[in-house]
Amino acid sequence: MSVKTSGLARLALRQQVEFLGDGQVSLDSLWRAWGSPAGHDPRSWSELAAPLLAGFAAYRGNLGGTDRSVAMARIVRIWEEESKDPWRSGDLMSHEFIAWAYATYLDTQLGRAASTPTHPLQLPVRS
Repeated sequence: MSVKTSGLARLALRQQVEFLGDGQVSLDSLWRAWGSPAGHDPRSWSELAAPLLAGFAAYRGNLGGTDRSVAMARIVRIWEEESKDPWRSGDLMSHEFIAWAYATYLDTQLGRAASTPTHPLQLPVRS
């Protein structure tokens, strides 16, 4: 089975991991790659993905023998340091695994929206 790894958010994620390492990824930078669409920001998505975040925190806690809340703090946090491209102060940072889930969400939801006609008579132009 092949996995599609293209899309604006997934490309931005791969660049961050390639250049900055896999420790933390800015979810806000992935959102900005799509032009900061309303309703799809990392904080809104994190509410939608709460079961995923809790489950991954429990898994990481079990691996390291730490409390779930401690593991959650390592999975999602706020970047409070000085802004440096592509990170900005106040960005929601996450573990790479969570960033892949968010990037896939953005690319799937927004990619589908971009290719779906907004009006029944507005059909895509074929070249």
